[in-house]
Amino acid sequence: MSKYYIKALKIFLRRYFKVYALLTISIIRAIKIKSERIVESEVSLGNQWKFLFKICKLNNECLISAESKHLYFYNISNQGIESFKIQSLNTKLKINKNESCIFSVINNRNLKDYLLIDLYTKIILNFLTSMKSEKLYIKECINTLKINLEKVNDLEIINKYNFNYRFEGAIQYFKNNKNKNQIISFKDSKIISFKSENKNNLIDQRIKYPKRIIVFYLDNLSFSTVEIIKKNKNLFPNLSSLFLNKKFIHFENSMSISNWTYPAAISFLTGNRFENHKKYFPQERNYIDLINKFYSSPNFNGLKNIYKNYKLRFRAGTNWRMKHHHGLHAFFNHCISNPNMSDIYSVLGQALKQLDIAESQSSFHWIDIMDTHHPVKNSILPPGSLSLENKTLIEGLNFENGSKYKYGEHISSTLDIYLSQIKSIDNAIGMILNHSFKKISKDDHLISFISDHGTHVLNDGSSFSINNELHNPLISFIPTDEYLEYFEKASTLAFSPANFFKLINESLTPNKSIFKYGKYCFKYPYSQIIYPNQPYRLLIKYSKKIIYVFKSKIIIPKKPVLDEQKLNSILRNCLSEGTWRFTKDKYDYEISEQRLPKEIKDFLQLLIS
Repeated sequence: MSKYYIKALKIFLRRYFKVYALLTISIIRAIKIKSERIVESEVSLGNQWKFLFKICKLNNECLISAESKHLYFYNISNQGIESFKIQSLNTKLKINKNESCIFSVINNRNLKDYLLIDLYTKIILNFLTSMKSEKLYIKECINTLKINLEKVNDLEIINKYNFNYRFEGAIQYFKNNKNKNQIISFKDSKIISFKSENKNNLIDQRIKYPKRIIVFYLDNLSFSTVEIIKKNKNLFPNLSSLFLNKKFIHFENSMSISNWTYPAAISFLTGNRFENHKKYFPQERNYIDLINKFYSSPNFNGLKNIYKNYKLRFRAGTNWRMKHHHGLHAFFNHCISNPNMSDIYSVLGQALKQLDIAESQSSFHWIDIMDTHHPVKNSILPPGSLSLENKTLIEGLNFENGSKYKYGEHISSTLDIYLSQIKSIDNAIGMILNHSFKKISKDDHLISFISDHGTHVLNDGSSFSINNELHNPLISFIPTDEYLEYFEKASTLAFSPANFFKLINESLTPNKSIFKYGKYCFKYPYSQIIYPNQPYRLLIKYSKKIIYVFKSKIIIPKKPVLDEQKLNSILRNCLSEGTWRFTKDKYDYEISEQRLPKEIKDFLQLLIS
């Protein structure tokens, strides 16, 4: 048989089996989305299914996914998984003078196949789900995919130049440094891209906004930690300098959403309190409902001032519980994270890369740092590890920091390892900020340090101290001079993590009125502990030194309660049967509900309703 016939046969077989391969990939994706635990879900199917992508001549490390009304491109890069919002899908890309962009060039045939995989996946998911809200969201995604498939079928005549096949599907970055506009296009290809459409100066020149906002999300950090850092300038030169800054404002009148990360992370990023998002189950599967909550959240629809002034919004690092494909692109248009966990060295590279992409443009950066909870992958990092006490190593590097541990036996070594991790983080945070200051003045930055909860070890053993230390995490800002008064006033109000983005958004109004932000705040900060097979608990911070603690006699079901009305009923029942305790300094005693202050009773009724 001649080479011509062999080649023709290969083409025929590839085209014949390609349809089945695309459908198989889609079925596997749909099943994984539906059945995998959310915290373990990944955008990639893994190398075991690579052969299916080879049949289709596709890269198994690339993915295009419809989320609500937009498309997002995911690619496995050297820094982990990188993704960006597809603002434009076209045969041509116009780059204005001094304009920069993020883009990828994909062969027309391959682009169509990537879209078809996601379309088939969404159709299968729509068939598998019975939840009305999920179905509505999936149908919106399907419509988005159909609209963009029509664009791919556009056979407009384009440039004669071929794009180098080695670079196809990889994420590229470009800035047009010429004094004229540039139009690029390539043979048989489409360009998916994101442009900031943001000049070097912010949009409204009448108001002096901070040109860059950087949020450091540090897991497991409390105000007690801050006090230790302030007193140890040699160990923590960068963080101590920031925390001792005269403009450093801490929101002490606050409480965490819960005592663990998942509910808190969702509240921070969606703007929903727990009683609105109701996400608490660590083994929950199928992230479609979670994405839907992001795209229907107060943050997605209500942060107009942030959206207007910070077209570039980046997220680096890996939160234990939240990944970009869980809905984070509802706010961020460029994300980088490791598939599982990122230590501070990975986060440092990701954050520096995004600062380089932003260059001198106004931008918003959210940087997740998890090393403060415990050593990622159980490796204690330098330079902090080089300062550990000999005793800590000799006794076996014992570490107890989390709700799964019993405390008291290894407090000294736990604290030593905890502070060594912060020393390593201190070093990286200094590098990140100094890198940003090279392009944008230090005085043009709004810097924030936040945490989901405090520590389990920095308490004096009293009930009040244990609860206050764990449920009063670090919430702080270092604003520009123009915003100092606004944040000082805001710090006196009861803070909820659900109001974090609202706080920033309202600061960007011309009059910086605290009144509108105040309408989002409840009278008291509070925290709810909702965990499977555990009694429901409610903590209300009545004053700086007083916390009322309720512990229900009713246990939260071991299995997930997906019906929201049923969960509401369970929580109301939990609040109807249990005991209250009054905690203040060293005092801790039971108190009847009748003896609760009227303000607490009224607050409780508000929460129940």
